[in-house]
Amino acid sequence: PDGVEQAITVTNIRHFGVGYQLTADIYNPKDPNQLFCFRQSKKNTIESVGHQGQMLDDNYGADYSDGTILYVHPPNGFSNQQWNYTDHRIITARTQNAVTFVKENDIHPFRLYPIDDEKLQRFSIRYSYNDQQSSIYS
Repeated sequence: PDGVEQAITVTNIRHFGVGYQLTADIYNPKDPNQLFCFRQSKKNTIESVGHQGQMLDDNYGADYSDGTILYVHPPNGFSNQQWNYTDHRIITARTQNAVTFVKENDIHPFRLYPIDDEKLQRFSIRYSYNDQQSSIYS
């Protein structure tokens, strides 16, 4: 609504000392923390370019009532790290929940919720063909 593009960004804040939190920041295609690679060859994982070896991961708790927190994490058996990009939504293969931007929450603004047109679940992906990296922004 404010006309400013924001991108999913890996912070440098550790999540339980293992992975890194995700937040939204002003889109900057030169920021490696906003660059991700979609790896079909690695079971459809989304890997952070700025934090090598870290993949988008939904494995945080079993209670989806408040939305599972998203973060990047080293390989975790892949079942929690497989994704589909469908209808402008990023959907986890395991639970079929969509990445949702929760604007009111500054620390963990991205959570997983059931697919819902009323929520901020639509993302665009900008591809960089030179280095085969892609940037996910909301």
